[in-house]
Amino acid sequence: VYEKYYAALSPVVKDKQFMAIKKNNKKRLDACLSELYSQYSKTQLQSWIMQGEVFVNDHKVTKPGTAVDSTACIRLRAEPPRYV
Repeated sequence: VYEKYYAALSPVVKDKQFMAIKKNNKKRLDACLSELYSQYSKTQLQSWIMQGEVFVNDHKVTKPGTAVDSTACIRLRAEPPRYV
């Protein structure tokens, strides 16, 4: 469980940036995003990852199972879905 989240930008999904601080463990990227964005399904988050909308330390990541370090800066640049 994450101890602290740091939101650097606005609360809208587009251009959100988070710094996740956790003990020295790596976690799957889609699992990290599902904790940060609990309002979206894991399938939607995996879709955004595969579309290239997620950046880890300013590098585009396109595989949902990528191991992310606890000090990595995760950015999601995606439009929220229009229909619920």
